[in-house]
Amino acid sequence: MSANVEDASGTVSSLFDKGLKLYHGLCDTMDPSNSPEYQAKVRTCIQILEDATRLVSSLGLFSTNENVDEVATNDLKFFLLPVLLGDLSLKLNSDDRLNILKVAEVYFQDFLQRCKDYSVGGLYIPDRDQLMEYEEPPRHPGPLGFEEMARQREDKIRKFREAKDLESKLIELKKALENPSSDESTTRDYYLLLIKKFVFSTIEEVKSISQEKPIVEHLIKTKKGNSDVKKLPPFVSKPLKPIIITRDAVQKAVYGLGYPSIPAMTVEELVDQRMKDGWYGKLSETTGNARSLLDEAKNTEMAALKAEQEDTDKERLVELDQEEQLVRTRQFDEWKDDHRRGYGNRHNMG
Repeated sequence: MSANVEDASGTVSSLFDKGLKLYHGLCDTMDPSNSPEYQAKVRTCIQILEDATRLVSSLGLFSTNENVDEVATNDLKFFLLPVLLGDLSLKLNSDDRLNILKVAEVYFQDFLQRCKDYSVGGLYIPDRDQLMEYEEPPRHPGPLGFEEMARQREDKIRKFREAKDLESKLIELKKALENPSSDESTTRDYYLLLIKKFVFSTIEEVKSISQEKPIVEHLIKTKKGNSDVKKLPPFVSKPLKPIIITRDAVQKAVYGLGYPSIPAMTVEELVDQRMKDGWYGKLSETTGNARSLLDEAKNTEMAALKAEQEDTDKERLVELDQEEQLVRTRQFDEWKDDHRRGYGNRHNMG
């Protein structure tokens, strides 16, 4: 290997390590993903990993007729370049969500295809068409549908347990790598497990993208359709009409008096009818201090409160009278205790 190639390999390796460290920092941070600081770090990480990808391409480190066992240990980590870039793309805040999804999908498909070509870990990786198909669960499943749902549930549980086992093994291997005496086999096992972990997560990401894309495309068409619509003339409010106790005049004409439980008069008609029946006296008497039916309806609660207050005041007066009577009775009893019967009565006494 020439000196220039060795220098380039060292450069791409350091670039990748720097980008991977920044990526892990983004995954572990508690900062909001929409903050300017977070978005700036995402873009920086993308730039670093894009530069590393260009160098890997120029060095020709991968070919389609090799197996993963033939790949050098130091080059295994470069399998992760597309999946890291795909995940970082999804972290970007952009108005063009559809473009973000398409870019991420290209990265994820490239990663899965390379892992499949190299037979990484003996994993089963579905074809692109299989990944993009989304089967909606049946709303009223029959016996076969229930069996399929049970199988899917067991499959999810199995994948969850595998992911947990992978995570724990990765933590152990990462600690072992920090030991200066770690050997090449430890490094190889670590990156193969890391690739396997990303294969599992990427399959789910591709399925998620296949579900989100039609929704985003529909929203774009809807938004575009709304922008093409001519501006409507300014809204002119209709003149105020009498409030109808029924929902509309047609309903009033249909129901009439045949349905006495359903009101069939306007407020104006009701007031006129009750005036004729003598509810409010003559019309001339109601024009003074008398209130309209609508005012009476609005003040019903106030009248009830006033009546309740009057009852309370009356009860209080009764209680006060009773207290005064009790005081007088007690005073009279005390006076009788201090004065014997006939005290002060000296009339006709010798």
